[in-house]
Amino acid sequence: MSEDVLHPDVLPPYMKPLFMSTASQQIFSCVVDEQVTADKPHILVSKEKINEDFYNRAAVCDFHPVKKQVEAYPGEEILLVYDPDYRYGENFYVCLTEEGKEVYLEAVRALEKQADDEEKNQEEDEMKEVSIDDIVLKDLPSTPQPWQGMGSEKELEEEGLAESRPLISFKITRKRRFFGAAVSFDDRSCTDTKDSYTECASFEDATFDLHRKEHDCGVQSVVVTSDRSSQTDWKKPRNANTQYEARTLVPEEKIKINESESLANFVEAVCPRFKLALQQNEIMNVFADDYKELVEVDGVFGSKTDNNLKEYQSFTDLEFSKDKTISGIDWHPSIKGIVAVTYTEKLKYDDRVDLSSKLALDPSLILVWGFSDPIHPQLVLHAPDDIFCFKFNPTDPNIVAAGCINGQVVVWDISEYESRLKNHRQGGARTNKNHKDMFDVEYERSPVVHYAAVSSIEGSHKMCCTEIIWLPDTLELARLGIPVENKNQMCCQLVTVGIDGNVMFWDIRLQKNPAQGTRGISVRMVNTRTLIRVVWSSVRSLLE
Repeated sequence: MSEDVLHPDVLPPYMKPLFMSTASQQIFSCVVDEQVTADKPHILVSKEKINEDFYNRAAVCDFHPVKKQVEAYPGEEILLVYDPDYRYGENFYVCLTEEGKEVYLEAVRALEKQADDEEKNQEEDEMKEVSIDDIVLKDLPSTPQPWQGMGSEKELEEEGLAESRPLISFKITRKRRFFGAAVSFDDRSCTDTKDSYTECASFEDATFDLHRKEHDCGVQSVVVTSDRSSQTDWKKPRNANTQYEARTLVPEEKIKINESESLANFVEAVCPRFKLALQQNEIMNVFADDYKELVEVDGVFGSKTDNNLKEYQSFTDLEFSKDKTISGIDWHPSIKGIVAVTYTEKLKYDDRVDLSSKLALDPSLILVWGFSDPIHPQLVLHAPDDIFCFKFNPTDPNIVAAGCINGQVVVWDISEYESRLKNHRQGGARTNKNHKDMFDVEYERSPVVHYAAVSSIEGSHKMCCTEIIWLPDTLELARLGIPVENKNQMCCQLVTVGIDGNVMFWDIRLQKNPAQGTRGISVRMVNTRTLIRVVWSSVRSLLE
């Protein structure tokens, strides 16, 4: 019965599987194989410590999926159980009711009591097998053993500090009136002052006389080791140089290398590529500067040929793109002549913070242009904040994903206007209706498309999203971050990179609920709140 409670086949409703990262294990003192093991998997975590982690790390806290249950928990300590075999999908599971905790702990106590009873019975059986007559007790005095030297006394003698010379004493004097006065030292070059240094050259002293004396003494050579250090005070500048001799080989080595088999194999391997390079050099000059060759040549007398690159076409919208800078551009994958451009305000970070309330009133847009109409955009994609990067879906171009400057990820569905983009050369963007508000439904000259989905602030980047890329249609990532084959051959996952140092993977497919089904929601509805639990970071985040 206790085993069924401790290791059930299916978790009861009051227990939830929970993933605990290494950082969270250290915070809540449940490090795997240290505080919790397979033999002792359960631990009681203070509810106050969990609430403190909610306050410090918010959505990053691993208890965030069960935040409401934790806040409604009546007790002071919550039961957390380690699951080393990932039987229920994660490495831990948590008990969210006081009654369930008592049932689990009662089963643990019953199992421990059963083990103690078995151990006690086993000891009693062993004592019964041993007869009292066979036991002999002796009371012997302890005898001290002699010291056995293993070489440590020599090391102690070598490490000891002994005086090898008389101590040197110094006496430093100073006048009384200079006591407590400030002293400053600085560096000075010896070349700045004349006669700042004097060279003491050796010379022969005619008055010197050496008296020779005989002295009998014995000398024994012993190995003496000493550690010394010195610092040279460089006072006299000198010019010095070093010349290296080129390394050469002796004739025998040259003959040996020239006759070696490795050199012959190397020459035979590179000979075809060497010949091809020589032929290319004969055919054309690969180092020639093509731009210098584009000189002006008089084609007709009295006129000059224009060799500059000409502007093919420009797109300007006086309402949406005036006095703004381009932050991203992308071509339509399947329709020729369609390009999408996003614009942002020319502001620095400090100016953007000061004018945040004013910028919130200005619309953040992506303009989809067609070559047939350089004045009126074909579509206007509305965003919650300034767009820094965006990409069309390679397999389904009607899906557009973008990253905002506040870190959110936005997705649009433009399938309703696919025919409008295909027929843009027939003047689909021009109508005779008067210009109205951009959010007005009757404004058909440049239809405004609102985003289909946007990520939450808690689950998005904490800073600007700098790049967004769709994964290939042959690859996708499973929930645990393992790359697998994409059998649908449709790009359904994308990767975003932010200044906060995080790389996030997103899935635009609708997550099915086994209890409620899909409830008739269209496949094109995007669920960007489903964040794959794989986040890499080079600054402060870890593998989640």
